[in-house]
Amino acid sequence: MPEPRQHTEHRNALESLLRHIPGFRGYLEKEYRRDSDALQRTWLSDRLQQAKRSLDTVSSQLADAGRLDLLTQYDRLRAKLDKLIARIRGAWQGYSGIFDLVRIDEARLDRVYEHDMSMMQLVEEFLESIKRLAGMPASGPSQSTAAPPPAMAAGTLTPGAESNPAVAASPAEAGPPDPVTFLSRLNDQLDAIEEQCDQRADLLKGLE
Repeated sequence: MPEPRQHTEHRNALESLLRHIPGFRGYLEKEYRRDSDALQRTWLSDRLQQAKRSLDTVSSQLADAGRLDLLTQYDRLRAKLDKLIARIRGAWQGYSGIFDLVRIDEARLDRVYEHDMSMMQLVEEFLESIKRLAGMPASGPSQSTAAPPPAMAAGTLTPGAESNPAVAASPAEAGPPDPVTFLSRLNDQLDAIEEQCDQRADLLKGLE
């Protein structure tokens, strides 16, 4: 029997999923599994699609600033993101088995919910990182009604600016971060989401 604290944590994970994804009903009952799966994958892929649009804004700013060296690296990041979106939109590896199960161990299912919330948090952090780099607000009006995002600070896009204090933006300025140093962070975040996808497949196989 789970400890009270563990039970609360598990319950909080499911409740968080219910709050974030309208219509999500969990995987315990067989008739709701496919719909809940589709809703969660749609939420994840939609957020990553938003990240891709923000990444396109970053690429446009790099092109305008003549930073073709960085543009190539960000194009590779975009291709990596496209691959991840396609993977999430498709069926999760190992999912087919649990769709047909009559009963699922609730304790193991709790671990899936916790993992799902962790993955959603990583996706959200990745989106906010790219929006910050593009100089976009973390929250507010949709893209269709919001004003165009400001361009990156000139110092961050000037070759050598990352190592030249005379060109780099002042720390006091509330501008977006340096795209050179931020690229590694974005790649690491995307790798972490990919790893979460792999781990989720293993969790689902453990339910069978």
